[in-house]
Amino acid sequence: LPVIRLKGNVINISCSTPGSKIYFTDNGSTPSFTAKDEYTKPFKLKKRVEIKAIAKVYGVNNSSLVVYK
Repeated sequence: LPVIRLKGNVINISCSTPGSKIYFTDNGSTPSFTAKDEYTKPFKLKKRVEIKAIAKVYGVNNSSLVVYK
């Protein structure tokens, strides 16, 4: 399950499941398993947005969708 943390204006998303990739959006839509939605590093927020994240391990069911408002 992804964990979304806000510190100041920086968002960090992590998952403790080994081998998982995290996919996210910051526009309220559901993330897709594509390179454009893959989380790779913390990022700064310019305004308050709804972030959705999901973790995926190849060959295993997806995690639940996590929403941060």
